[in-house]
Amino acid sequence: MRPSAILSEALRNLRSGTSRAVFLAVAVAILAAGATVADAVMVDSLTRRAETYLASGAAIRTVVSRQQIDIPSCDALDRAQGVPPAGALREEQPLRLAALPGTSFPRFAVSPRFTRVLDLPSEGDSGAFVSRSLAETLGVSAGDTLLTTEGVIRIASIFEWPADGRDKRLGRAVLVPVPVGAMDECWALVWPATTDRDGLLRATAFATPDSKTPPVVLAQVNKSLGSTLDVASEYEERVTRLAPAFAALAAAAVGAVGVRLRRLEIAAALHAGATRSSVYAVLSAETVIWSTAAAAGASGLAAVAHLVGIASVSVATGTLTALLAAAAALPGVLAAASGIRERHLFRYFKDR
Repeated sequence: MRPSAILSEALRNLRSGTSRAVFLAVAVAILAAGATVADAVMVDSLTRRAETYLASGAAIRTVVSRQQIDIPSCDALDRAQGVPPAGALREEQPLRLAALPGTSFPRFAVSPRFTRVLDLPSEGDSGAFVSRSLAETLGVSAGDTLLTTEGVIRIASIFEWPADGRDKRLGRAVLVPVPVGAMDECWALVWPATTDRDGLLRATAFATPDSKTPPVVLAQVNKSLGSTLDVASEYEERVTRLAPAFAALAAAAVGAVGVRLRRLEIAAALHAGATRSSVYAVLSAETVIWSTAAAAGASGLAAVAHLVGIASVSVATGTLTALLAAAAALPGVLAAASGIRERHLFRYFKDR
């Protein structure tokens, strides 16, 4: 058959509904878009888990050894791979306001880089850091001053420390930066949240010659979400990473089903003298047309899912999955067509 005749026959089949093109295109579009959105939903879920874990302080690991933490060693942890911000902390005598000497608030001395652990932008700024809860109680904000029994303290910044399972000591506390001195704890944001870098944390505690060196204890600022979280590994091992392959296999299966539903028609054409090559050519032309429409539909559905907020679908991923599905439809069609035999015409007729 000439190319024009093949195309003409394919278009007639499409217009008449013989090829079931609309059904096949819609099915493939839904399957491909569904696979894309399912993977995007999984990735979004992992992203939210990571964000929640980090925001809760669960990724902050601590090493505790009273008066044995070296500030330079602790602050230098940020130069180690996988340990971005780190800083030291020491509990001090409670702070008393001059106007209310009978009322005290927890006070902690912190190293210069400790503010980075709390994600404060005012590292190096002179003054103390007050928790949000305490600041609201006292009615103060950044830039104000506190008149205490020890003198005036300027508030450099307010830090957030919600009651979500994290260490309660800083919930209503004042942090005062100090440049030197032995500290009690070293805090480090470890991400991914694993125990692989505990050795680096232990190294921030120095030993003393006598036998009274306090034990070194490793802890976690917030234990409510688990001690470890390796989102990178979960991402690599997620089941939905195979979404493009699933979409391709599903499209091939849909194409094969479409041909199986037409086996009586195809066997009759072969019986009437049509060559297999011409039958394959017409089927291929039909498939290219409806699978292209399916790819466009799948990309559109994925884009709609992104726009309405169902999932953060990547345009590149959605398009790639749609194209793979469209490309896989043709092999499925031809494989199914190759199994149709003219000699089975009457059996197909009885089974119709």
